[in-house]
Amino acid sequence: MIRIGMVGLGMAVQPHMLAIRDLEAAGRVRLAGGYAPSVARREAFAAKWNAPVFGTLDALIAESDQLLVLTPPGARLPVAEAAAAARKHLIVEKPLEITAARAEALVGVAARAGVTLGVVFQ
Repeated sequence: MIRIGMVGLGMAVQPHMLAIRDLEAAGRVRLAGGYAPSVARREAFAAKWNAPVFGTLDALIAESDQLLVLTPPGARLPVAEAAAAARKHLIVEKPLEITAARAEALVGVAARAGVTLGVVFQ
């Protein structure tokens, strides 16, 4: 079963958590947990979704097979670099990054690490 780690626990969480819960019920994935730099956001996420949270990005990465990156666009590249270094696949909310150069860098990070990169587009 794929263990999904969620990074960035702000506005975009609700629809993604509903989808993850459906996939959990179908036995396809398991939420490893969530991470955000803000303790308040981690606590709110844990309380609302009855879900585990991690105090560091590295701890979440260690317990995940794939990361769902919901951080603000300017914060996605460092998350992708950390995940790719650990050989974790990535699903990133749109837009991929805040500039074409940063988006190209993120794509390159995933390609060099040999991990799958998907971008949410609904």
